[in-house]
Amino acid sequence: MSTMTRRDVDHIFEALRMGLVPERGIEAIAEGIEKQRGEIHRQLELVRAGEGTIKFLRGGYGCGKTFMARLAALDAQNRNFATSFVIVSEAEFRFHRFDDVYRKVMTELGTAVCPRGAFGDILDRWIARIEASLGEAADDDPDFDAKVRKRLDDDLVSATNGQAPQDFVSVIQTIFDLKQKGKVAEAGALISWLCGSSNIGAATKKLANIKGEIESGTALDYLRGVVAIIKAAGYDGLVIVIDEAETILRMRKDSRHKSLNGIRQIADAAGSYPGLLWLITGTPDFFDTQHGVRGLPPL
Repeated sequence: MSTMTRRDVDHIFEALRMGLVPERGIEAIAEGIEKQRGEIHRQLELVRAGEGTIKFLRGGYGCGKTFMARLAALDAQNRNFATSFVIVSEAEFRFHRFDDVYRKVMTELGTAVCPRGAFGDILDRWIARIEASLGEAADDDPDFDAKVRKRLDDDLVSATNGQAPQDFVSVIQTIFDLKQKGKVAEAGALISWLCGSSNIGAATKKLANIKGEIESGTALDYLRGVVAIIKAAGYDGLVIVIDEAETILRMRKDSRHKSLNGIRQIADAAGSYPGLLWLITGTPDFFDTQHGVRGLPPL
């Protein structure tokens, strides 16, 4: 068990007083869930070995699904995984819009050293690993940056089997170039664009020769590139928790059906995303009623 600080203890008690699941330190109060926790650990080992997979966590209101999901994310980070914990909401999360899913995943992306918004830190770690692998000749080799840039490209192509969108590769290249020139603000803006932001100016996007925003039809291909970078940065993979999927049941019929079909598409494709585990929680109503999973036979 990790050493807890006074701040962690206070956070746990305050969260419990409000009827909420603490976001950290909950391994100290995790009892009686060894079987479920062991299954999560088994899934993590599959992902570490290069598999892509999806797991559903089912239980009634108040039974501890969110606690188990939070604990799974903490366990994953302690085992060298990046994680993203996303709570489904009617207003901000449409599961059939993969650009929505992607943006929320990237916003909540975290690691053991960077709890939230970690993609910039992950990028820096990847670049640093490449620079270290090329030796210590950076000051003496005028072509050093070009060699690093080529390795960035080669790593992405190799890890994604060439399936990363060209815009994704172009933005990564431009971010590296801007960082080398000391243009940190512009590089940060393009990192925000890669995280799904729609508030990036045309002049900044022009630097990377891109237009518009990440669209639903390509968002999961961008996610493939993100997983590749996470692994190249030295992490063992990515765990995405989607909590409270039963919220979908309160959506309008057309949106509900599209969202369920979106989950079906993710489940169908899970095996083709090596290094990625989806963990989705839901109540029995989500799984058993015609408004939920039972109403979409393929799912």
